Amino acid sequence: MTTIRTVRSGSTRLLAAITALLLFAALATPALAHGDTAHDPAPRGHALGRAAPGLGAELAQVRAATARYHDVEVALADGFVLPPDSECVEGPDGAMGYHYVNLGRVGQLDPTLPQVLLYIPGDDGRLRLVGVEYLSPTGGELFGQPLADFSPPFGPDTALHVWLWQANPAGMFASYNPNLSCS
Repeated sequence: MTTIRTVRSGSTRLLAAITALLLFAALATPALAHGDTAHDPAPRGHALGRAAPGLGAELAQVRAATARYHDVEVALADGFVLPPDSECVEGPDGAMGYHYVNLGRVGQLDPTLPQVLLYIPGDDGRLRLVGVEYLSPTGGELFGQPLADFSPPFGPDTALHVWLWQANPAGMFASYNPNLSCS
């Protein structure tokens, strides 16, 4: 069983709780938050992690930067949290998994510092890292892909999923991964 670390100071804890609840509301409503996956860009060659020339090296840097997060306890120690009452996000087009969020990184578009780690429960019940997600209130581009618009309850935002650790036939940057299931 994983534990969630909490911030201990009064106003900081309140601000973190409000932010986490707002972010959870966005992540808990995948149909609203991530739109119709039929419109997600899935360029040819991205389904199994192959990418345009030069992109492989950039994705390798992200894999190296996130490899330690295969252990969810390390992610928790680095400031990632599972928002309260979070569920494994799944839809008709596949799953995203559990979203472990590092609120201190939201808005930074450094490929080696994703704001969200995506985990799926394995057959043994342990969480397995399958991808990362980038969030920005101002938009932007990573890996030659624009962050896609979505509308969480607290205002417009943009996001990009990257399936670094689990092949995705819908595309490396698609919102849902049909190879995954929360069950």
